[in-house]
Amino acid sequence: MYYQNTAELPDSVKNSLPQDGLNLYLQAYNSAWETFADPEKRIGNDDRETVAHKVAWSVVEKSYTKTAQGSWVKAIAINTASEARSWRGRISVRAASKPTTPKPKKALVTAPENVLRSDTRISPEA
Repeated sequence: MYYQNTAELPDSVKNSLPQDGLNLYLQAYNSAWETFADPEKRIGNDDRETVAHKVAWSVVEKSYTKTAQGSWVKAIAINTASEARSWRGRISVRAASKPTTPKPKKALVTAPENVLRSDTRISPEA
């Protein structure tokens, strides 16, 4: 079923998402509805409508976050470590650390074979 506007969306969607989320869902659903008209393009045995709803929810989940209360809110993009620190405690963020330089490799020390044997002594004159 192709939806003309957000008012036609299922109640489970309309009651969950804010208006911007509904618009996003509508666009994603309608696009998937057209894209997966051919059953050979679908993975599994899902019908066209089911696939379109799955695609639409997937798109919404990339831009929105579901709160503990069950409502959907726009996801926050954090670009810098200082922004991440300002949000610490409110959301779970792994702040980007400063780039590390690789440690220098230790030089391989070579010695004559007679030095490597424990029973051999090297004289100072040698």
